[in-house]
Amino acid sequence: MNLTLRQAGVTAAAALLAAGVAAQGSPYVIGGSVAYSHQSNTLGLADGASLAAGSDYTSQSDNVTSLALIGGLDQPIGRQRVFGDLTLRSNRYARNELLNHQSYSVTGGVDWQTIERISGNLTLKSNRDLVRFSSTERPTGGRNLVTTRQADASARIGVVTRYTFEAGGNWRSVDYSDREYDGRDFRQQTAFIGARYWPSGTNYLGLTLRNGSGRYPGFRTAANTTAGDGFDRRDVDLSLSLQTSGSSTLFARTSYSRINHELPGRADYAGFTGLFRGTFNATAKLQFAAEVARDRGQEIDILLFDPAVGVARVESARLATVARLRAAFAASTKTEVHANASATRRTLAQTSLFTNVQESGRERSTQFGLGASWTPTRTSRIGCDVSRDQRRSDIASARLNISANSTTCFAQLTLQP
Repeated sequence: MNLTLRQAGVTAAAALLAAGVAAQGSPYVIGGSVAYSHQSNTLGLADGASLAAGSDYTSQSDNVTSLALIGGLDQPIGRQRVFGDLTLRSNRYARNELLNHQSYSVTGGVDWQTIERISGNLTLKSNRDLVRFSSTERPTGGRNLVTTRQADASARIGVVTRYTFEAGGNWRSVDYSDREYDGRDFRQQTAFIGARYWPSGTNYLGLTLRNGSGRYPGFRTAANTTAGDGFDRRDVDLSLSLQTSGSSTLFARTSYSRINHELPGRADYAGFTGLFRGTFNATAKLQFAAEVARDRGQEIDILLFDPAVGVARVESARLATVARLRAAFAASTKTEVHANASATRRTLAQTSLFTNVQESGRERSTQFGLGASWTPTRTSRIGCDVSRDQRRSDIASARLNISANSTTCFAQLTLQP
């Protein structure tokens, strides 16, 4: 999911908190953030669409004020480390008050290590936020909150040796507040086992086997009846991490993935997926980060209703390719200018239930952002960002072609008791 500019301000505050912890050595940090933004397409309406007659919303665009309370903990205890971050946000809309909502993000965990060469970690995460059109195929034209919960655990042997063996698992759940999205709620659990070979320093070559299963408890069939659907996913990962110089790092992963669903007619998948990520410090002031990912999304089915042709099922994210690029320039010791761009391409398949004719196409989403920030003191930061999001689809374009612009200014302050 792409970050909104409002979230970007809060993320920057969280990064400042972490920096404050490292600089002072204090385990506790508390801070606050305020952000004010203008959004041209708050409701995520399709291009050329207008508010529906009788709608309780009054404007397609809106001004949003977000207040955030942020806390952090980073406490070593012998060989162990306990950490956590908490962000509570209150979001208020000037025109569409029905969109007012409380959102949050909380993370907690522990890194542990024994006297021998055994270590591991346990991390728990939970967050809730408003769904943006760039993260879902069909906006509801109203408030739709998504709550994500996740737990990750791992253990490894051979931390300082050339060979490391690791095992672990994770659990994830996604729930939407809008009942029209009940079919996209899902639960997933995965276990993995793997090994890494470290020829030198931070460079390694890894092989991992993953086995997972999940369920869509509220999935609806083409006849609009709730059936539920389970799936199994198996992956074989080959990964490589390189530090090519003091200023560049590279990570690559290629996987063979196989996904099978219980219900007939669901989009099973077997093929290769992968990830490439790199960072490069061109100079002491200019840094770049790039990422290219290709994977099979699990949240794949939506229903679009068209009175003229009946209900057509659109299966999205069968295979998605995402490219991201970020650049940051330190104009001075206290001022930074940054820019980011991302592009996503997905395959789509639509079937008319009346004619049973299937057509396929592509969906392309792009996002561009530009901003600047000023850090007058170590514990304060002020900045502004502008961004543009756009999505274009070969099929169902009247519903899926969406554009939006956003401008946000924010300020935050942190304290260490």
